[in-house]
Amino acid sequence: MNNHLAPTAAARASASDRFSVSDRTRPRSQHRPLCLESGGECEPRTRILYADDDRCILRACQIMLDRAGYDVDTVADGAEAWGAIQCIPYHLLITDNEMPNLTGVELIQRVREALIPVPIVLASGSIISFEGVDCDALLPKPFTGRALLDTVRDVLLRPQVPVSRLRRRCVGRSPFPG
Repeated sequence: MNNHLAPTAAARASASDRFSVSDRTRPRSQHRPLCLESGGECEPRTRILYADDDRCILRACQIMLDRAGYDVDTVADGAEAWGAIQCIPYHLLITDNEMPNLTGVELIQRVREALIPVPIVLASGSIISFEGVDCDALLPKPFTGRALLDTVRDVLLRPQVPVSRLRRRCVGRSPFPG
């Protein structure tokens, strides 16, 4: 028995970390995720900013959206979201309303006043109508994972200004990679 020739569990884990399950010939950094809609490879991932002060909701939604093929940045309050959205071109903003420092409605007002062309989903248990809120969709809490994914898909399928044509200049320093 040549047990010393068999790969150790650590070596197997290390190798599996470098390669995706679906394509062992391409390093993970070069692997393009499969598109859930067509079954083929996705184009560069859609970038979403999700703002909510509830860390459990943030994490659960980030996992669901990531598994659906989206690239998700999360922030814990409206002020952080405002800082991020001024510097990074997002395809979609999802925001809670009741957050510290800046509410979701105040964030939406700032984004609209700054003419940042991003669709916005307000995910809130406290607001149940669009009246006075300039968002593209309302997602009442509590919501299911299916409701979240359907809302995101529906909003993103509407005609939008291509992110590649957006020009933004970040004033000051941002902690967010761009």
